[in-house]
Amino acid sequence: MTIMNRRIYLIDADSESRGTMSRVLTTVHLNTVECESAEEFLDVFDSEVDACVILEVRLPGMTGLALQKRLMQNEMPIPILFVTKHGDVATAVEAVRAGAEDFLQKPVEPQRLIDRVHLAFENNLQQRERAVCREECRKALSQLTRRENQVLLELVQGRSNRVIAEALGIRERTVEAHRAGIMRKLKAHSIVDVVRQAFAAGIDDPARPLTTSKSAPATTYKETTLMRSFA
Repeated sequence: MTIMNRRIYLIDADSESRGTMSRVLTTVHLNTVECESAEEFLDVFDSEVDACVILEVRLPGMTGLALQKRLMQNEMPIPILFVTKHGDVATAVEAVRAGAEDFLQKPVEPQRLIDRVHLAFENNLQQRERAVCREECRKALSQLTRRENQVLLELVQGRSNRVIAEALGIRERTVEAHRAGIMRKLKAHSIVDVVRQAFAAGIDDPARPLTTSKSAPATTYKETTLMRSFA
């Protein structure tokens, strides 16, 4: 997706603030759409366009945090930056924990705003690529039999064929056969490839079976992000 195809939604009841940010972003060829309220944004939002939302906390009608919550319910949420003159630490923590890319206090230096928007798009692109990889790996893992899944969960813990055989109550040669079947179905060239695909599919806890939930993992709150925003 090229920069020219990207769209920035500026959601702020303050027309002067929207205009200032729009002028800054258009200098680097980013398309902007100004919205006075969350409701206006929802009326004009195009989910087919690569987009980013710059959001004020206080809005007429639906609040910025309420709109963020609604947008984050999408299977692949769009990046959100809060740019506000009504921020406090508690609100910033709530926004960042809920998945906001950043929480900036007005006025924001033009280059800082541009940098944060570009970073938000880059982070979102990487998230989309990981989601595609995760789905492809899950589809590959869905071909495995119940016994192959049991062997896989043992393999990702780094256990040898002998230990796996003892744990599952089967012969070591049978484990070898299941390993070969797993590698063939996953088109893996080595056990390292097998483990990598398992982790990519979401097996982050070897003791817990893979789930089929498509919901994105909760965003980890980073204190450094908040402290930088209020610096």
